[in-house]
Amino acid sequence: MRLILFALALLAVLQNIDVVLLGRAEPGNAGPYAAISVATKLLVLAALVLSSFLLPEAAARRHLGQHALHQLGATLAILAVPAALLMTVSFLAPRQLLEVAFGGRLTAAAPAFATLAAAMSCLAMTVLFTHYLLAVGRRRIVLLLLAGAVMAAVLIAAAHGAPSATARADLIAQAALAAITGASVLLVAKRTVRVG
Repeated sequence: MRLILFALALLAVLQNIDVVLLGRAEPGNAGPYAAISVATKLLVLAALVLSSFLLPEAAARRHLGQHALHQLGATLAILAVPAALLMTVSFLAPRQLLEVAFGGRLTAAAPAFATLAAAMSCLAMTVLFTHYLLAVGRRRIVLLLLAGAVMAAVLIAAAHGAPSATARADLIAQAALAAITGASVLLVAKRTVRVG
């Protein structure tokens, strides 16, 4: 149970480390960056909600000696809808969306909006992959999350509080972590089929 809570804590770190490190390096950029952060992190919340469906499905199928890749695929497809919508709007009209949601004084980080939306889309996938791996008893996911958090911290710190550079650094870290955790899911599923 402690390991699961630690995994969830690491996901929370991955979700917020960019805001914390940017605010520490350049406090003047914190407000505008927090505005795009709040908007994009709705994707992570959606992934947490969807994982409440995925987790029992993966655990039940594991008990039967099967994988739950079809359920994972369906969950990812559902998540792709708001992710694609947010990325499209944040690319085409970032400033207008921020003005509507937060007012005109928090639009300075608008150029970083689409990049951060892509980063949080990757983190949302990592959330689903993490829940899948925890459900099938793969506790080593915690080590991957820890490594991802360290990588994100190093890359984001090197951005020195610039919103666009911070979002790019976050995207690199989140995309790498999503790719590695996704590959771990496929490896576990392959072993399940081989054993079954």
